[in-house]
Amino acid sequence: MKAKPFLFIVTILVFLLSEVDFAWTAAPGQADTVSQSSFLEVVLNFVILLIVGGCFFYTKKIESFLKGGELSLAWLLILGSFLILFFLQVFKLGNSMNVIKLDLALYSFFKLLWVILLGWGIYRLKKVLS
Repeated sequence: MKAKPFLFIVTILVFLLSEVDFAWTAAPGQADTVSQSSFLEVVLNFVILLIVGGCFFYTKKIESFLKGGELSLAWLLILGSFLILFFLQVFKLGNSMNVIKLDLALYSFFKLLWVILLGWGIYRLKKVLS
């Protein structure tokens, strides 16, 4: 019963980090020629970056309380997943502001790595606690 808020947060993060196309904000006729990013996309990416940064530091604080116990590996995996997610959001924010050119294959690989680490960490938590 206590895992429901955590799973809810993970579900919301996965939903927010899904690929959303904000092409409807471009003027008619420009969508085909110019790949402009909207102000809304930049703001949403920045808000998600702040949330992920908060999750990273909160997870780091929990992991520091464990000091090498049985749950330490699980929280390290979750911590690593939030670190990867933080850098993915930095690159996505830079891409939406046209500062960084983002390779879709590399981005997808690290997103898959993020999901694997997060799932493995949650699995380890469940395994140790049951």
